[in-house]
Amino acid sequence: MFKTIISSSLLLALCACSSGVASINSGISAPVAVRSQSFGECANEVAAVSLTSRGANSRFNTEFVAPGAFKHQFRVITIDTTGVASGTLKINGRLGTGAAQGSFALTPASPNYVCSGFLQGDVGRAANVQAGQSFEISHNFSSGQVFRLLMEGSWDAPEKSTNTVDLTFVVN
Repeated sequence: MFKTIISSSLLLALCACSSGVASINSGISAPVAVRSQSFGECANEVAAVSLTSRGANSRFNTEFVAPGAFKHQFRVITIDTTGVASGTLKINGRLGTGAAQGSFALTPASPNYVCSGFLQGDVGRAANVQAGQSFEISHNFSSGQVFRLLMEGSWDAPEKSTNTVDLTFVVN
């Protein structure tokens, strides 16, 4: 499986099984590190984004899978805003044309990852986003902190169906 990272006009394809950490930094674009870390049986980190100043932004493209009704299989992107005293984190996404609708939740750095049932403690979400559609999650914060974006196919999507999402992260 391949992931695509886009930063300014650069395009880099990386193998998901890579043990190294890759990052791109150009202009005010923030680095994106591709990772493969498990947070238990129902959540795997795929990338980390560091937004260290106002106006910093990053783009990332990844795939997600529909886990089936009332189950979870989160793809996780860690978002570090600790270098910004306060601001608004905006996440814009556009789904590809795959079979799965997508659900996205922005959480504090240490959410309680549940493998079934409803997620608690998110600070922003976009649920049941249809293929080809766009969404935005926006969250105001008073001090820099670390967040996690949890992504998965919607419960209504056929189990194990997939889709892609192109994400843009910015702090204003």
